[in-house]
Amino acid sequence: MIFSILKRLPVSRPGKEFIKDLLFGAFPFLLSHLSAYGYWKAARIFMPEIQPLINKTPLRPAPEPAEPVRKLAVICHAYYPEVLGAILDHLGSFPAEIISLYISAPEEKTEEIKSLLAGYPFPYEIRTVENRGRDILPFLEVLKDLWAANPDLILKIHTKKTNRRRKGSEWSDSLYNNLLDAESVNRALAVFSECPGLGMMAPAGHIIPMRFYYGSNAARVKHLGERMGATLQEMQHLDFAAGSMFYARPQAFEPLLQLQLERSDFESETGQEDGTTAHAVERLLALSTAVAGYTLADTKCSVENPTYSLVKDYRFSW
Repeated sequence: MIFSILKRLPVSRPGKEFIKDLLFGAFPFLLSHLSAYGYWKAARIFMPEIQPLINKTPLRPAPEPAEPVRKLAVICHAYYPEVLGAILDHLGSFPAEIISLYISAPEEKTEEIKSLLAGYPFPYEIRTVENRGRDILPFLEVLKDLWAANPDLILKIHTKKTNRRRKGSEWSDSLYNNLLDAESVNRALAVFSECPGLGMMAPAGHIIPMRFYYGSNAARVKHLGERMGATLQEMQHLDFAAGSMFYARPQAFEPLLQLQLERSDFESETGQEDGTTAHAVERLLALSTAVAGYTLADTKCSVENPTYSLVKDYRFSW
């Protein structure tokens, strides 16, 4: 009931979180039986007394230039093959000689995917996976197998379809356009080539603060984050890439891979909207980047200022 009312209030996400703090903080004796109260209480670890409005740290000048990007591994989970064609068209913006494409999909989708790939100029590999862990578990499995190949850069993307909470196709279009248009492609290759301390570049307008979008994931994020070696302070100021699409150096995810998460750690697919291991790991990708010693940027950054703008009121969430 409380969340139904909050969803309809014409206030920003920070405003809604403020209202939740007031209600749950003032009336725990009335509301503590609600699951929403339990999620709120668990997430208090992400709410220090003083919060920076924007948490972004420009990179310090690198002592030596990075190497040019010569090998780009595109890791794409294609649960919806009908969306894959549009992604493949976008990949035409990349120099074909640097791309290797790795596609994961359930077995019943692979024949359609093969037909879509006919005639494309870059090498590809199709991996058959169980429908478990959304796009996150297949990504981790492919990344582990790619480790020895040591690509300079990876592009994680997946076939996204909207649901009842999203605004038509705006969400997926915004992610793809901010990540895969020719300008963003050229910028990503240039910035990663010149900034060796940069670990992840996410679509502009889609980097959001964990403290406003923890959902029912707080306890699991804390547990896994501590296992990666993150401090509570780092987790309190965690920002992450909503939609889990980005460019990154594979080394940025070494702390996450060292958790050695197995398929059994991920729930079977039942249409969950939040609170799964996949949702928690989506939030931990940026934290792994920080623990590994790298920084975060968005696709509107520059070589001179490789940083990001934080969106506190994310229009693709309730």
